[in-house]
Formats: sequence, structure tokens, C-alpha cells
Amino acid sequence: MFPDIELIKKMIFDFNYPNAYTLDIGINDKGTFIIECHDFFSCGLYGFSDYKMLPLMFINTWNKLIGGRKH
Repeated sequence: MFPDIELIKKMIFDFNYPNAYTLDIGINDKGTFIIECHDFFSCGLYGFSDYKMLPLMFINTWNKLIGGRKH
């Protein structure tokens, strides 16, 4: 079985999320489907190989989570 890459691209386009996130995809005999989607703060980094992007992903998520907060 192989995922429907065009469908995954459409899922990403339709989600249109401005920050780092994960989109977990499943495949079964009925096709490709979303298992879950969540912010970067709860991402497992297994399989992630672009470590130069990590600092920016952490910063963007941190700013989103605490953005606008009065200290």
C-alpha cells in the first residue's frame, strides 16, 4: 500500500496552518486518511532530518503559544 500523495498535498493546502505542525496520515484498504494533526509543541521528531529548521520551529510555536500575553 502507498499513500495518495496528491491527496496529502491537498490536505496540507486545505489545512493552511501558518506554524509548524504534524499531520499523521494512515492508509488502509479504503485509502489515505488523517489520523491526527497538532501543533509543533506535541510533535515527535522521529524521522525528522532537517535539524537546521528546529530552532525556528520552536521559536514560532513558542511565540504562537504565548503571543499577546501580558507579563
